[in-house]
Amino acid sequence: MSKKLLPALLCVAVFVACKDSGAPLKKGRIIACSIFPVCDIVKNVAGNRADVFFIIPAGANPHTFEMLPSIIKKIQQADMYIGVNPGFDGWAALYLNEKASAMYLQRDNDNAHARDHHAAHDHEVNPHIWLSAGGAATIARAAAAYLAGIDPDGARVYSENAAAYEKELAALDGAMKRLFGGVKNRRFIQWHPAWDYLAAECGLEIAGTIQKGHGDTPSVREFKELVEKARSRGVKVVVVEFNIRNREADALAAEIGAGVVGLDTIGNPAIDEKSSYIKMMMHNAELLSQALKR
Repeated sequence: MSKKLLPALLCVAVFVACKDSGAPLKKGRIIACSIFPVCDIVKNVAGNRADVFFIIPAGANPHTFEMLPSIIKKIQQADMYIGVNPGFDGWAALYLNEKASAMYLQRDNDNAHARDHHAAHDHEVNPHIWLSAGGAATIARAAAAYLAGIDPDGARVYSENAAAYEKELAALDGAMKRLFGGVKNRRFIQWHPAWDYLAAECGLEIAGTIQKGHGDTPSVREFKELVEKARSRGVKVVVVEFNIRNREADALAAEIGAGVVGLDTIGNPAIDEKSSYIKMMMHNAELLSQALKR
């Protein structure tokens, strides 16, 4: 993993707003997570000692989805919330009940504990820490430590579960690296800064990013620079979100004669190849490696 990315992964902070955060975690205690991948990782750590659910619907755009009353009601029933960082998904804390606690996996530069989830995400810290096997392992360890602090009686269970899951993540990491092992042209351009961590771990090169933050449309000059960089480096793949297409990505791909591949950042438990964090990441790696080999 790139040394430049390690600080963001290892900068684990706990922000608690809870009157009874020291109370033991009971079986069936409810834990809310913003996205399915984090939820699945936390489930593997919590085991049967908690009920874990995710807020953002599968297939939705995390930046633009609208909160439904039914989702808000479920959040209000949660005993705790595990988010990525305050600027990315801290808005969920607005809906927590006053006795619930909140823990974030990453410290955000603006230190805002809750904000409008439609705001631009132009933070220096890249929040997409779950999109690499190393990032997932960091999340598992952080979740185990957090739950053990609230529920000391379950500390051994959380530690053992996290250790067992880390072995599965290590296997995932090895499998993904083998997929990219035979790829000669490892360069691609991404639509959104989602795949920095995966690229660093698997020896891939991101030649450029179209949108540096949500809603950040490149200028004509920036677009031309991307085209020139892509041509000079022989980029043949543009990565987008699987359910989001945009004119800039399509125009860039057409301009440089590249293929467009859609990868999934949040998964879907109803679709087999995306029904767990590990399956989702393997599916993404397979799609990307196939695209790079063309």
